[in-house]
Amino acid sequence: MQTSGQAIEIERARSVVHLLRDRIAARPDQEAFRHPVPGPDGTEHWESVTWAEAGRRVDELAAGLLALGLRPQDRVALLATTRLEWILADLAINCAGGATTAIYPSSLPEEVRHILTDSGAVLAVVEDAAKLAVVRDLDLPAVRAVVTMDDSGAAGDGERELSLAQLAERGRAHLAADPEAVRRAGDGVGPETLATLIYTSGTTGRPKGVRLVHDNWVYEGVAADRLGLVRAEDLQYMWLPLSTRWARCS
Repeated sequence: MQTSGQAIEIERARSVVHLLRDRIAARPDQEAFRHPVPGPDGTEHWESVTWAEAGRRVDELAAGLLALGLRPQDRVALLATTRLEWILADLAINCAGGATTAIYPSSLPEEVRHILTDSGAVLAVVEDAAKLAVVRDLDLPAVRAVVTMDDSGAAGDGERELSLAQLAERGRAHLAADPEAVRRAGDGVGPETLATLIYTSGTTGRPKGVRLVHDNWVYEGVAADRLGLVRAEDLQYMWLPLSTRWARCS
């Protein structure tokens, strides 16, 4: 019998990376995400992405990050509203062995500066040209490159500033030269590897980084499954900011 205060052991994957791999292998053709896409007439329609397709896109982005020189545990900032690209970029960062630094999309420039500096972020993925301008104006030498999710937001030589599509293109070239690059990076990720830094001000003062390792996320997922809170066929509607812990756990 379980006694009060005794830890409950749950068998689980080593990391978010391994959990993602298992999911793709088990249900490659199942719908993973559904997101709004603008049509030529200006109206939006819903488009589905399978786990296999999501895995391919994540691998390309992860390889692109490796091509930009990302090393294990390097911080990559994410500054955007809730959208599919946020999820793909987050997974790619983890699959490349890095740690996501989540920045609330409405953060003021000085708050962005503090988080980028305090976390030691070396790369940033931002939503659009407006967010790109915020990071550009901060002029932080430690942030080696900024990637925009909207292709229209990319401006520059493709080195210091590039689009998500350009990052994926780099990733494909990197994988062509080294097909196992992302696999090796992911194999180096374990339960106690830092996965996410979420900045919160709490009740007072400047935002402080909360360290969440891979096992934090994996345990949450397995526990939710064991409790019957979510099922494989469930449709989850994401509306809370992905930069908050609750949205990432839902």
